[in-house]
Amino acid sequence: MSKITRANEIKIPETVIGLIYGQPGVSKTTTALSMPKPLLIDTDMGVSRVQAEHRCDTVQVESYQDVIDVMNEDLSDYDSIVIDTFGNLVKYMLAYFTEKDPKLLTKGGTYNIKIWGLVKAEFGTLTFKLRQMKKNILFVAHQEEHKDGENIYIRPKSQGSAIEDVIEMLDFMGYCEMLGKRRSISFSPCDRYYAKNSIKLDDYIQIPILEHNTPNTFMVDYIIKPSIERRKTEQLEHAKEDKAIAEGRKLIGKDPNATLEAFKKMELSPYAKGVLFKELCNSTDL
Repeated sequence: MSKITRANEIKIPETVIGLIYGQPGVSKTTTALSMPKPLLIDTDMGVSRVQAEHRCDTVQVESYQDVIDVMNEDLSDYDSIVIDTFGNLVKYMLAYFTEKDPKLLTKGGTYNIKIWGLVKAEFGTLTFKLRQMKKNILFVAHQEEHKDGENIYIRPKSQGSAIEDVIEMLDFMGYCEMLGKRRSISFSPCDRYYAKNSIKLDDYIQIPILEHNTPNTFMVDYIIKPSIERRKTEQLEHAKEDKAIAEGRKLIGKDPNATLEAFKKMELSPYAKGVLFKELCNSTDL
């Protein structure tokens, strides 16, 4: 049996991996906990600052071994893993690796370059395992400012190159801030802050204020459902386009003028029209 999957039959992921970061006090953790059926990996002891009605099951991390151990538990009750904060998770990883191999820490107290390769590999292992479990993954990070000449730009806070390695695998990265009295999240990169939007989210979304007894469903309603529905719609449209091209190809080789007339009556996208017209021209003297 062939291992090749046709383009219109490719399995569409029903999970996402993302990161949100931003200013203190914009309720990043509460927003993150609006992911579907979340389990919080709390590396920042921040769950206590979340209103009780919006808390969820939590792993209060004291060492990276806690994270390793929970990955071996039955996580079938959870659809999403929220890691808050990204920067502290990196710190726990660094402590874990230097405890195993003290030579990774120099006499001057800096980290050997080798350790960043270990951190990168560990993030790869962690995210791969969670994706194999079909979990959504959401990292939460603080922000920090960097200066490039006279320009100041904002990025997620982390040590070393860990954040760059993770950004590569993200479906989205959103920057959270207060605009007046309203909270917002932006997925469109600009000169002021980093962002990423590989799943065609709205560039800017206002985060609703949660009143007492209001369900916390922002990430489900504005991120998860729209992105999965968009993926499915695009796949269906692609399958429809492939089917139309296949039907059109059956007409090529007959009377060219009749074939052109038949093409005009078919519901063809501009791409499908281009493909079929080119193949028709190649098969005739048109």
